[in-house]
Amino acid sequence: MLKHLIDFFARTTSPTAPTIEIAWKDILKPKPQRIMLQPARRVTIWKTDEPATKSRQKPAEPCLNMMFKFEHDGQEILIKTRRNLEQNLLGEAFPKITHLIRKKVHRDRQDFIDSPFCMQMSPESSKFLTENSKVVDFLEDERIQAVLVNGEEFRIVRDGLPVQGVSLGLRLLVGLYCMPTVTFNTKNTPIKLHWFVKNENVDRNEEQPMKNKKNVDSPVVRIAKEEENGKFSVEGFSFKSQGAYFIPEAQYLDRKVAVLVDTGEDHPVYASISSKPISEAPEEIITDEQVEWCRRNKLEENPNVLRVLTYNIQADLYLNLNLEQSELFFNYCPKAHQSVVYRTPLLLKQISDFIQKSDVSIMFLQEVDVSRHENFLEPFLKTLDFSSVLSKKLHTINEGVAIVFDAKRFRLVDSEGFGLAKLAEEEEENEDVRRILASSELAKERFMSRPTVVQ
Repeated sequence: MLKHLIDFFARTTSPTAPTIEIAWKDILKPKPQRIMLQPARRVTIWKTDEPATKSRQKPAEPCLNMMFKFEHDGQEILIKTRRNLEQNLLGEAFPKITHLIRKKVHRDRQDFIDSPFCMQMSPESSKFLTENSKVVDFLEDERIQAVLVNGEEFRIVRDGLPVQGVSLGLRLLVGLYCMPTVTFNTKNTPIKLHWFVKNENVDRNEEQPMKNKKNVDSPVVRIAKEEENGKFSVEGFSFKSQGAYFIPEAQYLDRKVAVLVDTGEDHPVYASISSKPISEAPEEIITDEQVEWCRRNKLEENPNVLRVLTYNIQADLYLNLNLEQSELFFNYCPKAHQSVVYRTPLLLKQISDFIQKSDVSIMFLQEVDVSRHENFLEPFLKTLDFSSVLSKKLHTINEGVAIVFDAKRFRLVDSEGFGLAKLAEEEEENEDVRRILASSELAKERFMSRPTVVQ
């Protein structure tokens, strides 16, 4: 045994010549940019109540968050820092930020001394500060509009980060709608989506299987913005369109898709790349026959005649797809086709067909996941001039019922959801229901614990 250990350590510790010659330029070459593009000559600041350190043992305290980028030797250097609001601005905060800048630029600490890299107040903004000014003064005084980063003026942007990120997790199916999941810090922030298709096909033999709906983009992607025209580019991809959704074409089969979310020139741009390439869609969708029947049986030209649809779209939270195919509740349907990332593009196509081809004016949808409604249904319906209102089920059940209506014909006056169990328990006219439930403790317990709502 001892001999084997000696041989093992001899093999693993003996110096060996590298099989490939390594140059310093290979080691120090620029790293690909992360999936965020910070705007040039902007310092983004915002307030949070997070701890100033990573230690969870310390209590939360209000802090100033700061983010900006600058170029050095052809590379973009991103600075992120957090400062206590009570810290002295010119005596503590700015020197610490300057130290962080120099640490990012210089490998040798000896270069710190005479380094021109630093953060200072701009001459105009300095008029509103004293040597006793704190970080909170810098945050709240809107007269302070600029700082100097390495001698160059950077404008201060005080509304923080309206968007936190974007992911592209839905399956890309030819002819069907694809939408991203945008994570908002400030809800209802206007956004622009820019869509790109990869220039080369993906080898499906090398493709990694999707593990779950959160398995999305590659961690790095090069993004650029052309100063002269403001257009974005993604390395290895070609721009195709701009809009709330993207419809893949057959000519782009086996290619991945990238999306950029843009909230304006003062804020970062976020990107995501699909984990899977574009693939064929099913030849038929389960509601095609209903759509065709509605198309053939057109409504009378009477404004008082409506076509109404009710549809259970199957909440994702009830599907345990970790089970074997034979153990699934819907075991007759392939597991991959039950995934919400596969079903959602089909659902968007169904809704579009019912609205545009079947003249449906009102829809009553059941089992609507809250996140699915917020990320996909609601923004998609707006592109069709439709609106929706969701009533979530009781307790911690994150799905509910939604009323979808033609915003050109109707307007929402009021909406309220009622727990079915509460109605039965409190409303006078439901005495007969209470009497029936009283006949069986088991039935009463089941009914009263139900999270069902009436909208």
